[in-house]
Order: sequence, then C-alpha cells, then structure tokens
Amino acid sequence: AQKYALLGRLFDRQRDYEKAIAAYEKSLKINSGDLNTQKRFVDLLDRVDPRRAKGEREKLQYLSLFYEGS
Repeated sequence: AQKYALLGRLFDRQRDYEKAIAAYEKSLKINSGDLNTQKRFVDLLDRVDPRRAKGEREKLQYLSLFYEGS
C-alpha cells in the first residue's frame, strides 16, 4: 500500500492527477485504514474533483474516529 501512496504523491507533484488518483485508490483498496493517504487523496480531489471529494471526506471523517487526536 505504501508504494502506491508514494506514487500518488509523486504523480500529484508532477500534476499528473489521473495517475495520482489511480495510485491513491489502489493504496486505499489495499489499506483502507491509512489516515494519511486518505487525507492526501481528499486534498487532491478537492483540487480536481470537488464533488467526489465530498464523499471521500465523509470516509475520512469516519476513519478519523478511530485515531486519537485527529
């Protein structure tokens, strides 16, 4: 999962948003409990697909309930 999360960050920095989204999705499919990757994914979607970001933000809020201090 970490490999795909890192690829997502790399593609995001290169402004290759389609590949970044695909990499984040793959990472989260493997490890849906990765709070940092979910945050980065939502941040990316806020910039490129705000409608979809809303649904992913709800997942992030739910996931955050399981982490202290988040």
